[in-house]
Amino acid sequence: MTKESDIWSLGVIMIEIITGAHPFAGKTQDETIENIMKGNMKKLPEYVTGDLKEMILSMVNIDSMKRPSANMLLQYPIMKIQAQINESNKPQQKQSQANDTDLQNAKRNLREAEERARIAEQKMAELIKANEEKQKKQELEKQKSSSSNSSQSRSKYVTEESLNQLTSMGFEIRKAETALNAAKGELNDAVSYLMDGIPGYTDRDEGIEQQEKTIKSESQQTSFPSKSDFEVKERLGRGGFGVVRLAIEKSTQMHAAIKEMNYYTQEEKEMVDYEVAMMQNAYNTIRQLNPSFIHIVQPLGFFTNQKKDKAYIVLEYCSKGDLRKYIKEMQESGKEISEKKAFEIVGQIASSLYQLHSNGILHSDLKPENVLLVEGFKVKLADFGLARQLQLGRDYTTNHGGTFLYQGPEILRIKKKEQEQQQQTNQKTKVKVKAKQQEVQQKPVQTSASDIWAFGVMIFELLVQRHPFFDSASEGHIPAEELIHRVVNLPPAELPEHYPQKLKDLIKQMLEKDPSKRIAAQQILGIPEVAATLAKK
Repeated sequence: MTKESDIWSLGVIMIEIITGAHPFAGKTQDETIENIMKGNMKKLPEYVTGDLKEMILSMVNIDSMKRPSANMLLQYPIMKIQAQINESNKPQQKQSQANDTDLQNAKRNLREAEERARIAEQKMAELIKANEEKQKKQELEKQKSSSSNSSQSRSKYVTEESLNQLTSMGFEIRKAETALNAAKGELNDAVSYLMDGIPGYTDRDEGIEQQEKTIKSESQQTSFPSKSDFEVKERLGRGGFGVVRLAIEKSTQMHAAIKEMNYYTQEEKEMVDYEVAMMQNAYNTIRQLNPSFIHIVQPLGFFTNQKKDKAYIVLEYCSKGDLRKYIKEMQESGKEISEKKAFEIVGQIASSLYQLHSNGILHSDLKPENVLLVEGFKVKLADFGLARQLQLGRDYTTNHGGTFLYQGPEILRIKKKEQEQQQQTNQKTKVKVKAKQQEVQQKPVQTSASDIWAFGVMIFELLVQRHPFFDSASEGHIPAEELIHRVVNLPPAELPEHYPQKLKDLIKQMLEKDPSKRIAAQQILGIPEVAATLAKK
């Protein structure tokens, strides 16, 4: 028996509840078994339609690998709506009991995290003490030997073996501290939930300010005292909001990436605090599911300088650079990525997005600079400054972000209308503009499909080494109005003939103008060529 078998059984039970009969029942036991083996199921009633029908049929799929997991079932819109209804219909007493349970669970998790941190720190202290005693012993033996080089001073540094042990233990302490911070945030959430007495949920679009205040408080946890704890090395990258450098923690020799950001104005502080907490939230959410590999850069710590005008985010170091560097290296060497390698990186990025999207998280700023590579050509996503946690029951947010070149037509279409309104204003047709503004008062809606669009642009760049809406590799800069026109109204460029049709079709599905028709991360993972590369990992 497997977990897929449980899903099949649950599907059969649901059909029995709806129809009053077993969906595979035959006149004899042998006939029933044959129906099950061949997937000969009785038709569902006509009133079973839409998401419910799709969900039930997927549960009793004859191919066990195509059945959804329990977590995937909970992501169906009909399940989310039902969860919302159940939540809003709970009596106050039951809600209070649930709050008490959440609070007790949070306290228990906090105690466990504190104990893990204490044990890790104790082991670290024991290791350091043992190393010091070993050094003293070796020093005494050296003095007794009275050899020719006895006058040379002994190095104060630990042995390579001990250093490796210290580095490993340093990572354990960082993990324990991350778990501790997450538990404290969970405790704060449970206490706030209990104190506020909220029976349902807060509207995401109207409650952004409240959420960001909570996120800010969570991000105040500091794992490292100051920048002086690190030996800062070369620059790894630079973005619109900060510089990332390689750094080595002096006490453990742990390699890390430090992102330096401005932290002077209130707006800068809120932006940094939000990014820290959003990354912690995403990483901890996925870690709790115990995947074989977490496709998010691990946040290790956060601190500010003495003047409090600079903030430093300490992150897991990804030794193979980012996807932009990989594309540039191919350009400089005159090489193209192989078909096999292309499907491999498609699988890695699709896995990364699936981990986010299946947990209601949008990255919202996907681009080659934010796709980092580690050993084994695996991918980790970075930069969660514009990421959003979707509200229960919704699959979209009106808080759109992203880098211009990687924004989909659903976002740029609104920008185009805004530009047209601005042009009308410049022509002094103010009365008409006012009427037009009232007519077009819509916000850009961003869904997981927006991440898929950016994904498609990146893969096209990886294959062709230029943007899919640029005429050639040399056309590196075009006016914003022209790019918006092309993205909204024109088809993307075709892949060169030597690429397989499946890659061409995949790019078209990712760069579909209608976001509701765009392929999803889960569907990409089901493509045989993509699945084959993941199986080898």
